Amino acid sequence: MMKLKHVTLYAKNWYKKTDIWEDVKKCLEADGYTPFSQKDILIIIISNVSKFLFERKNFDITTYTRELVEYTCSKECWRTSYYHNKSNWVKEEDLKILPDYDYDVAVLYFFLFKLWLADLDELDGLPKPDKSVLPLRK
Repeated sequence: MMKLKHVTLYAKNWYKKTDIWEDVKKCLEADGYTPFSQKDILIIIISNVSKFLFERKNFDITTYTRELVEYTCSKECWRTSYYHNKSNWVKEEDLKILPDYDYDVAVLYFFLFKLWLADLDELDGLPKPDKSVLPLRK
C-alpha cells in the first residue's frame, strides 16, 4: 500500500510547485513523516517508492536500475522534468535562470516521476488535495 498520498498528489501535479525540497517536506509531514533534512526526505521517498515499485507484477529490476542511472545523469534528467543549466538544449538566456545540476535533486525528481507514472488503481486511492498542505494548482 502506498503511504505517500500527498507526495503522490504533488507528483501528479495537484499541488503548486515552488521549492521542491520544501514542497515535498510539507507533503511528507501531511503523510505522517517528520523529515529533518534533505537526506531524510530522500530516504523516505526512495524507501517507499522502491517498495511500491518492487511489489508491481510487471516490475523488472534491470529496467529500474538502468532508468535510475540514466534518468538521474545530467544529460538525461530532463526526462523526469528536472531542468538545469548544464543540459545540452539550454539556450544562453536560460543559463541564468536555471539551477546548477544537483544529483540529489535528480534522484528526487526520478522517484516523483515514478509516482507520476503510477496508475490510480495501483495507489489504493488518493485523498483530495488539501490546500492546508500546499496551494492547489490551478
